Amino acid sequence: MFTGKQYKILLVCSGNTCRSPMAEGIANYLLTTGDISGISFQSAGTLHVPENPPSSEAVKVCREKGIDISGHRSKQITYDMLKGADLILVMAESNRKDIGLSFPSCLTRTFLLTEYQSDELPYDVPDPIGMGYQAYKKVFDILYHHLTRIIKSFSQKSKEQ
Repeated sequence: MFTGKQYKILLVCSGNTCRSPMAEGIANYLLTTGDISGISFQSAGTLHVPENPPSSEAVKVCREKGIDISGHRSKQITYDMLKGADLILVMAESNRKDIGLSFPSCLTRTFLLTEYQSDELPYDVPDPIGMGYQAYKKVFDILYHHLTRIIKSFSQKSKEQ
């Protein structure tokens, strides 16, 4: 896919304990179950919350869908991560703003997850922290929908090459 190069996508939220680890888990699950290669996903947060596990609700919701994110540990974005990513997908406009303030050269590759290659109106993926299990389920469904769409798009592009 993509002329032999691994296409690297960085998923970014605030603390890297809820949305982006769920997104990374979902994306890797979709790649594996769809037998799709040539794309890799990594997640990070804009805040300094190093080495924290994902929230218990995020782990539970993902586990119910056959996705294990329990081994994830949070990390803060670095310039090297951003520089190495071909595409940066953020969960909220505030995440894009944070990237722009610290790393303005990376903004041309930074998009809201919900806007990237979409005909839908873009919106922030809500932060479920402290909102309970149902909020995490809703976020899982949003992430699954958009990541399925994005991965399908990349898969179709690779077949056209």
